[in-house]
Amino acid sequence: MNFTFATPYLLLLLFFIPCFIWCKVLTQTFYFPKLAWIERESAFSSWELWLKISIFSLLVLALAKPIFYDNQSSQHRKGRDLVLAIDASGSMAQSGFNEKDRFKNKFETNIELATDFIEKRFDDNMGLVLFGTFAYTASPLTYDLKSLSHLLSLTNVGLAGESTAIGDAITQSIKTLSFGEAKSKVIILLSDGYHNAGKSSPKEAVQKAKELGIKIYTIGIGKLSDYDVALLETIAKESNAKSYSAISATQLSEIYKKIDELEPSSIRSEGYINQNLLIIYPLGLGFILLFVWFLTNQERKNIIYRVHAIILILLVVTMMRPKLKEQEIESRVEADDIIIALDLSFSMNATDLSPSRYLFAKKTIHSFMELNPHANIMLIAFTTNPLLLSPPTTDHELIKVALDSLDPQNILTKGTSLKRLFEKIVELESGHKDLILMSDGGEESEVQELSKLLSSIDISLHILAIGTEQGSTIPNSNGTFIKDENSNLIVTRVNPILKSLSQEVGGVYLETESNPQKTAQLLNKTLSGEKKEIIKKEHKHLELYQLPLSIAIILFMMLHTRGRGYFLKNFI
Repeated sequence: MNFTFATPYLLLLLFFIPCFIWCKVLTQTFYFPKLAWIERESAFSSWELWLKISIFSLLVLALAKPIFYDNQSSQHRKGRDLVLAIDASGSMAQSGFNEKDRFKNKFETNIELATDFIEKRFDDNMGLVLFGTFAYTASPLTYDLKSLSHLLSLTNVGLAGESTAIGDAITQSIKTLSFGEAKSKVIILLSDGYHNAGKSSPKEAVQKAKELGIKIYTIGIGKLSDYDVALLETIAKESNAKSYSAISATQLSEIYKKIDELEPSSIRSEGYINQNLLIIYPLGLGFILLFVWFLTNQERKNIIYRVHAIILILLVVTMMRPKLKEQEIESRVEADDIIIALDLSFSMNATDLSPSRYLFAKKTIHSFMELNPHANIMLIAFTTNPLLLSPPTTDHELIKVALDSLDPQNILTKGTSLKRLFEKIVELESGHKDLILMSDGGEESEVQELSKLLSSIDISLHILAIGTEQGSTIPNSNGTFIKDENSNLIVTRVNPILKSLSQEVGGVYLETESNPQKTAQLLNKTLSGEKKEIIKKEHKHLELYQLPLSIAIILFMMLHTRGRGYFLKNFI
């Protein structure tokens, strides 16, 4: 932690301290025939003088905004870390939950309400975990809540499988929260089913959350018989949180409001990281000194008594820290607009690239971002379904966290659908983008169908073939290798469709270099160079406490210097 003054130039007001000595209020003149009759007193011997200087100095120190701060990157500004863990299993496709629109399913209704909840969190650091048969981090912790809401609207039911892995959902949420540094960490878990899948047991996951001081609010939606009420209540109770039940969209909306009240949104610092405002200490001490002086004033009808009362009221208002409502601040930057699509199918476990195809691709992405620090990048992982891991952002720390939070053992499947990936990208498309496809192939054999999808949007395709012509066997987690139905070892090679596809759409086809760094450099040379204006939005609150404090300081200064005459003449 570091200490500083956020507005240090206001400390120049301390140069007015000599005015309390040499610019004193003019008093009535008396004449004596002999000076020997008058006892000499030093100007510095008066207790009132030192009291005035002390109060003035303390108020100026408070005005200069003393703070403790943690000087880290903007991604690590902390108020509260909060993860939404949302059930995306097949049962969430049931309709009839929303009274106003019976055709909407439970998942769609929850997405709408969760989006509204996110927008009211202002500057909380929020993440998103989706779960079904497995759990994955759809968005790591981010302050960019607009992008998080947009990403949430693009999710679909069934993305993570048809079953319900509540234990994995909590475990993945804890992992997502581990990248944050806030003291207050919260998980909101929503489900409509029974725990029947995954590797982690809810009991072990909750125990881990309890050890880390993470609260888990649980919401069961649908009929009480549809989901494990006892389990959700136990999870909430063990983590010192609350459990709720909703049988309609209206009830779910009310629950989100209750949780919003229980976990109010913190306000993020404006100029410093992890800011802890310390004005209460000098301000409080100055208030106490002035209040004691106020109480000991014998002449309660004089001007000093009345103005001191006004100053005390202003100091109380200051300590309440008035703020303007949230402001949305926009900044515009020119940046490459890039989508990175990373293949997470089971064949990416092959070891013809060291240490594996998946890890080689992951390191290549890290190196590529270092070469393009200002690029606006969206990260999509895909198998049989595309999984959005990060909204479009110039904050590459966010993407790194998304990559690091991936658990290939949970996500890797045996299928790869380029068609579904391209269909999702068609939904996302807005203006020209560079699409970097990192894959070892797909299940499709019809290039024309894939090229038709890409031709419908403004995309520059860059295919990085992850793998070799010789191919490799695919290891299992238990040390054995994948075999076919005849017990023959499966050797996976780069699918020729990738090269054919790049030729069909006029894209770029690349093979990996000897290491991820050289591969990233090669990939970087192929970018279109067409930059797009990116609008970055940030929400801030404007502190107004300095206004009443400034008025209090001016009044105090005028009252106890020669400015009193001007004050009496013009304001009293």
